Order: sequence, then C-alpha cells, then structure tokens
Amino acid sequence: MAAVKKIALIVGSSRVGGNAPGIAAWLSPLIQKQLNLTSATTKQSYEVVVVHPTDHPLGPVVWGAKMPMQIRDPADYPSQTVRDWSAFVSSFAGFVFLTPEYNGGYPGDLKNALDHVYWEWEGKAASIVSYGGGGGGRSAAQLTDILKSVRLTLTSKAVNITVPGPFISGEDRVLAGSAHPEFLGAYVQPVEEATGELLALLQEEKKAEST
Repeated sequence: MAAVKKIALIVGSSRVGGNAPGIAAWLSPLIQKQLNLTSATTKQSYEVVVVHPTDHPLGPVVWGAKMPMQIRDPADYPSQTVRDWSAFVSSFAGFVFLTPEYNGGYPGDLKNALDHVYWEWEGKAASIVSYGGGGGGRSAAQLTDILKSVRLTLTSKAVNITVPGPFISGEDRVLAGSAHPEFLGAYVQPVEEATGELLALLQEEKKAEST
C-alpha cells in the first residue's frame, strides 16, 4: 500500500462565531470518503486535514526584502514561521480552499496564507468551495485568479453554497459537532463531483511523478 497522501482543507476565515468551522466539519469527511472510493484498486489513500488560519504554522508576512517568488530554497525564508508554513504546504498533495464571501470578495486571512510562499503551491491540484448569501460566487472567482497566479491546477468548477439568511444575519450557525442543517444536503453531489475531478488531477500528478 502506498503512503497516505494528505489533502489540506484550508479554512479561509478566522471570524469568531461564523459558519466556517461547521461547514469544514461537514465537508472534510465528505471529501475524504469520495477521494478514497477507489483506494482499494489504486492502492492510494488520502487523508483530509482541516487547516484553520489561526493555527500554527500560519502567521503574518512581515518581511519584504524579497518576494516569495524570488525564494527557491525554503531555508532562505527569514522567519521560522514562514519556513514552517513552507514545509507544511509542501507536505500536502493537494488543497481544497473553503472561503466565505465578505463584501464581494474572499477574506484577507486566506490571501495572507497564500502570500507566505509561492513555489510550494506550483503544480498541485486544488478545488474551491465558497459560501455566502448568494453562494460566494464572486469570492470564488477572485480566488480562482489568485490560485492560478501561484500555479495551482484547479478543478473546472467551484462549489458555491448558498447559506440561508438566518445563518448569516440571524442567530443560527452551522456548528461543528452538531447535526448539519438540511440546506447543506443540496451540495453533497456538487462536492462529490468536484472531488472526483480533484482526484483525477491528483492521479495525473502521480503519473507525471512516475515518468
């Protein structure tokens, strides 16, 4: 059996009391199950790791003498935090970015996480899941441009989850560790389809590595 490959589910918002942790808790096992449907025949299995923007090794980019694009050797990063983040990103085979839509765009937390490093993202498979009152489509579109700029290989479509009003401006929230609200059921199939495409990209990477 081949070693388990890790997929990072990067949560794009650190907002306290928001829906991100609950949606991530719903999304993570769904993605992992879909990725591993063919593990018995492919001899490759995947583990989804949820990455929150407040957890180590994330931190602010505070050094600007060189752009990350100019740093090929991770040892040249001046900050231990950035070196840790570089090693962390490099340890993953692929990524799923979970982003809300704030004021028509994606959060600064997510942009900052992306901007720590550059070459570490190159050529890896990725998918976007957005959410918001209108599905987060504008956030996903902006993020698509950024992810392509750091040379990630994206699935053709993002999953856009429309969150009902009470979960945005009311007191309801999608909570981790609780029963998931019914509205998420409509997005199981889109997530499965996007994950199937992500798996195909991961398998293409594996073939390229073996040639």
